[in-house]
Amino acid sequence: MGNLDTLQEMHQIIRGLIEDFEKSDVEPFEYTTGDTIFILNENNIDEVTSVSINGIALESGQWSYADGEVTIADESGIISSGDIVSIKYIYYKYSDTELNGYILSALAYLNVIEEINYKIDSDDIYPTPSSRLENLICLIAGILIKPNYSQYRLPNLTVSYPTKLDKDEKIQRLIDRYFYSLGINDEEITLD
Repeated sequence: MGNLDTLQEMHQIIRGLIEDFEKSDVEPFEYTTGDTIFILNENNIDEVTSVSINGIALESGQWSYADGEVTIADESGIISSGDIVSIKYIYYKYSDTELNGYILSALAYLNVIEEINYKIDSDDIYPTPSSRLENLICLIAGILIKPNYSQYRLPNLTVSYPTKLDKDEKIQRLIDRYFYSLGINDEEITLD
């Protein structure tokens, strides 16, 4: 692992497992004289894709986005009282920071196993886990986020749980099965 690209890949795997798919929205604002800062209603915005005034798209240098707020540069007089500002953006239910917290929690479950002691430092995991272990971390994070799911699917692995198991039992059985089946690449695991 060890780099931001891999963490982003893990975020995408976790998002797939928990069905936190990219969503888009457009928020309209009516401008009244004064502040040209517009506060968006959604949390966890991944990207603002466009800003328009009365249906005319602004160029990227005419607006900026930071921390849930879009600011229109008004020095050119492009906005007047009564104009409708439309802001289009992409968002997720869970932020990358929240997913990193779940990854850290997943690592805590793995760290109780002898000879494994993973840590997150900045945007890296040390020591670097194998890609198979990364998938296990993603599955554990998925269980922590949505403990009532009875099945999680990865491209090379499907894990099914009895509905009567709580999250800790699901995680423990998954870890046990992972270390029992080490070396098997494609399989379906049913934990009963």
